[in-house]
Amino acid sequence: MRCKGSRSRFRRTGCTWSPLPATAWRVSSCARDTSSMRSSRLSASIGRRSSTSRRRSTRLFRLAARNHQLKRAYHAKRIIARDEQSNTERVRRTEIASAFLADPTQRALTHPSPTPRRCYLATRFGHLRFDRVVDRGPARDVPREALRRFRADVKAARERRARERAEHVRLRDERWTTMTAWVAEHGTPDQQARLAAGLLLPSEVREAMADEAFRAPADRPRYTHDGVEQMRAHVQQWAGRTRHHVTERDFVVFGHPVRTVTTRQWTLLQEIRAAVRTHTSPCICVSSSGAGIPASRA
Repeated sequence: MRCKGSRSRFRRTGCTWSPLPATAWRVSSCARDTSSMRSSRLSASIGRRSSTSRRRSTRLFRLAARNHQLKRAYHAKRIIARDEQSNTERVRRTEIASAFLADPTQRALTHPSPTPRRCYLATRFGHLRFDRVVDRGPARDVPREALRRFRADVKAARERRARERAEHVRLRDERWTTMTAWVAEHGTPDQQARLAAGLLLPSEVREAMADEAFRAPADRPRYTHDGVEQMRAHVQQWAGRTRHHVTERDFVVFGHPVRTVTTRQWTLLQEIRAAVRTHTSPCICVSSSGAGIPASRA
């Protein structure tokens, strides 16, 4: 048997529905009212959150739109600045390229060496690279011209070194021919035998030739190579201490053409010239006593 009416006030016992006690019915009604209030509060809260979310979304969209406008303006300014910089760089490279092509004395950097495609020029702005593929206008012709000048310089340097070497070989052959003739005429039998065997030292021949040429002024004192003793005395004088370990590596000896000479030195030079009957260079090596001989014999 089924009971009519709301089942919230009845409970099922077996196959029948029996009315609930009044206390149970009130508890069930309060629970239902509490659930309804929670649902309404939840709906109101969701509504408020939705309104807040819409306002927040609207504000974010406006900020995004403003950022997008600022980004477009920023990129536009960047493009304009880049174009101006590119134009300035292009004009500068064109001026440098025109000056390089108009001046035959200018050269590109040799390291790295120029190639048919690119080269480097040293300018007041630093090292600039010119590329035949990238550049336009006069700058495009710079690599080819730089390579042509580089190859011309290499060829000229090679020819100059060949001429210098040929000149050195010619002088060496002339010296050796002169020494060979002198040994054949004035040399000792031992020197002639060693010359025939190709074992004679050129320095020995030069020393013998110098002794023969300066035999007349042989009574004059020869220049003494006392650089080590002079350096030791110099250190003792200026440093106030004695340095015993002085070698030829501690100093450098160099000479230069004579600009002035004293009366005594000039007289000595004339006497030596008259004795050897040759014209020598007016460069005199004077010893500490004032006497000396020409530098060619020193």
